[in-house]
Amino acid sequence: MIKHYSYGAIRTRYPDMTRIIASAKQRKCRNLFKEAVEYAKQVIADPVEKAAWQKRLRRRNGVFNAAVKFYMLKEKRDKERAKMMTDTLLWLAFKNATAQEMAEEQRGYSNPANEQLPKVISLRPVEIRNRGDGLSGN
Repeated sequence: MIKHYSYGAIRTRYPDMTRIIASAKQRKCRNLFKEAVEYAKQVIADPVEKAAWQKRLRRRNGVFNAAVKFYMLKEKRDKERAKMMTDTLLWLAFKNATAQEMAEEQRGYSNPANEQLPKVISLRPVEIRNRGDGLSGN
């Protein structure tokens, strides 16, 4: 192995990594990279898929690196997408619950069992539009 320093290049032995114990995060990252390399090799092996990647990149080389990057960022994108979907569903649940309470108040409905309904705190103001079914707030 050759190492380059400011004072010149020296020849050394390859480091012995047999006694190194990797942490859980290191093992996870290494396994992810291994899977990404396998995915990139599959992309390179298929001429049709490789051509599609080259067309997307608009340059001649770099398909392997782009495929590795795409695979490694896939988990991050999936987490972000799941968080966004969860936030959207929570927001819609709050919005629907608030709209339903407002519609019941306008119609004069009361709780038949005289139970206390849970109050829903809306993070955003709810606007009820006139839909033609008598539920409008106007």
